[in-house]
Amino acid sequence: MENGRIANSALKAATEYSAAWGPSKGRLNHQTSYLAKANNLGQWIQVDFGNVAKVTKIGTQGRYNVGQWVTKYTVSYSIDGGYFQYQLHKPYSVPREYFANKDYQSVAVVTLDEPIIARYIRIHPIAWHSHIGLRIELYGCYSGFTTPKPPTCAAPLGMQNNQIPDSALRASTSYNVNSMGPRNGRLHFQAKSGQYGAWAVSANNEFQYFEVNFGDWTQVTKVATQGRQDGAWWVKSYSLAYSYDGVFFEDYKEDDQVKVFVGNSDQYSVVTHTLKNPIIARYIRIKPKTWNGYISLRVEVYGCRQGFTPPEIKCREPLGIESGKIPSASIIASSQYNQYYGPERGRLRTEPEGSYGGGWAAKYNDVKQFIQFDFGKVVKVTSVATQGRSDANWMVTSYTLAYSLDAGSFTPYGDGDGQVFTGNNLYRNEPVGNIIDPPIIARFIQIRVKTWKSHIALRAEFYGCTEGTVKPTACLEALGMQNGKIPDSAITASTEYNAQGSASNGRLHSGINYGAWLAQKNDVYQYLQVNFGDWTKVTRVAIQGRMDSDQWVKSFSLSYGYDPVFFTVYQEDGSKKVSHVKFKYNL
Repeated sequence: MENGRIANSALKAATEYSAAWGPSKGRLNHQTSYLAKANNLGQWIQVDFGNVAKVTKIGTQGRYNVGQWVTKYTVSYSIDGGYFQYQLHKPYSVPREYFANKDYQSVAVVTLDEPIIARYIRIHPIAWHSHIGLRIELYGCYSGFTTPKPPTCAAPLGMQNNQIPDSALRASTSYNVNSMGPRNGRLHFQAKSGQYGAWAVSANNEFQYFEVNFGDWTQVTKVATQGRQDGAWWVKSYSLAYSYDGVFFEDYKEDDQVKVFVGNSDQYSVVTHTLKNPIIARYIRIKPKTWNGYISLRVEVYGCRQGFTPPEIKCREPLGIESGKIPSASIIASSQYNQYYGPERGRLRTEPEGSYGGGWAAKYNDVKQFIQFDFGKVVKVTSVATQGRSDANWMVTSYTLAYSLDAGSFTPYGDGDGQVFTGNNLYRNEPVGNIIDPPIIARFIQIRVKTWKSHIALRAEFYGCTEGTVKPTACLEALGMQNGKIPDSAITASTEYNAQGSASNGRLHSGINYGAWLAQKNDVYQYLQVNFGDWTKVTRVAIQGRMDSDQWVKSFSLSYGYDPVFFTVYQEDGSKKVSHVKFKYNL
């Protein structure tokens, strides 16, 4: 340092007061000095020896001819310039603190408790007089020792050096997306014009997270955090979650328990944790648990992008709703708010386009509403993700699923009326994923609304696989009422209210005329009859009430025959079977 053998380009600092007081001015006994821009615990000066060196002593001075100096500091070091570790005070496992100067001119030399073998070394001031001013020299040798191997899979993955682009950073919320957005959440980020010194949330709660997208499979071995550089906000504890697709996240665990990491105790210090079980993923989330002031973070993630075997992901591919592979004609709904919020807007991550809205929205807010997807062929569905409307706080908070091979009769997924899945309860733009286990094998799936917030609106994607799926052989095909294969002439009734309520209107999902078959009288002698034209096996019956009015059948029985004269009453367990209908519709 003093003799200039270490080039100016090998010297760096967290901040500098100005170019005239940069790290290159921080050489022992020179009539200059390094000056930090701010007096806080986030400052450091770094020396790159060019090769691995053994450091045994450190000498320091204050600012030349001015009463500004460092009184105490810690030391960190690195083999590769990526991951830095502090020299620790054993046996306490805390950074070793060294006393420095008592005036600006005298040289304070300390002998390190243990020599440091590294290529990079940093001096971190933790106490000072008037202002952080520093001149340094390091003592040791370049040979005569065994060079340690660089840590495997522990390189910084690109937060601090910006190799991870701003577009790959997301967060649950931001205090201000422009001045305190995710792009500010990089380790050692410094406040500047229009930018505060960290990412911060818009509200303090346990649902907040900071997300990094690595772009491809990546192994993560360490995580480092800081608080807000220009304010007393930091995260005191956090957990991690990871994902390959950015929708379905798994909590990081150690010993079968969700691991909660100790975070920061001030706004400047870097706290690093090594993962007992390295994470292999494309996305990682830091999920704050406790905090000081406001949830605020700066982050670096360490690991590698090769040299490991990614896990095999089976039958979890998007099935084409978001991508547009499934055409708009294959997406229908019970109703739509208007022409700008049709079912074709119900694709995951759809955003407003001109007059067209950011999602499908129903015309009515009731439990009759659904959106239906036709995958074009029988597929295996293993998971589903939903969002609310992107441009308004409308969302579905819970729903059930139903499926069909032919769009005729739909089977609720799960027991009874169907398993209830959690939708979007907090953030309308946050994809909420649910695993479907056992998987659904079908061509058509409906999302049936159970509860909602403000107004029913939805965007969705299903995941699974399209190849190698065997169509179920059960006798469950729709026989032709809805699709018109059964002609009007084959549908008759005991009576008809009028021509607008004829028997031929009694097709599932029919919306013509009065929207249903209407009997002329209300008595138990009324019936609707279907002629299949030949012997047919019937395994399931689906009914709805009148589409355009609150009129429906609450219970019914069945009878059957080969000719239109002699009919047999359908029985179960030796008695006439009466089926009860809970609602006026059956989707």
